[in-house]
Amino acid sequence: MDAATSGTVGLQRRESGKQLLSEVRAGDNIIVNRGDRIFRSAKNALEIAELLRERGVELHLMDMGGPVLNSSVSRLVFGILMMVANMEAERIGERTAAVKEHRRELGFYVGGAVPAGYVKTDDGRIEKDKKWEANLKLMKSMASKGSSSRTIAAAMTSLRNVPMSHVTVLSILANERKVDAIAQ
Repeated sequence: MDAATSGTVGLQRRESGKQLLSEVRAGDNIIVNRGDRIFRSAKNALEIAELLRERGVELHLMDMGGPVLNSSVSRLVFGILMMVANMEAERIGERTAAVKEHRRELGFYVGGAVPAGYVKTDDGRIEKDKKWEANLKLMKSMASKGSSSRTIAAAMTSLRNVPMSHVTVLSILANERKVDAIAQ
């Protein structure tokens, strides 16, 4: 349907989904390989299923063996399976987050921007940049002289070619970054 659309976006908010829902009429059939390919949550599945049922449109899910809206039992099974699919998607997210956090605690780079003051090593870990102490000294010196975090961030970008936001400056100066405790 919409190749570049996040899987967390409900059918009625996706461009192709809006078009499909606006064009289906009584007697039409929507055929989908699996429910989790068209619905993004159990709630979304039940909302769309009710909308289709009210319009007289039949929904066929091939992994459930065909039509799912034509009887109360099939709607019950459909609802249960959509809730199971939703739970499984949440569990996958939880497991992924746990693995990433564990790898992060071991000092591995797990994606996103490499934190200011660190470099990615060949073995996939992050370690302090050898030039970082001089940069940190400059930041602390500027802060002690009353420079704002925005001024410090601009100086780091222009003087040291270390781009960072003023929020990053505040976190560094307050020693509040997790990465600083992990990558000692």
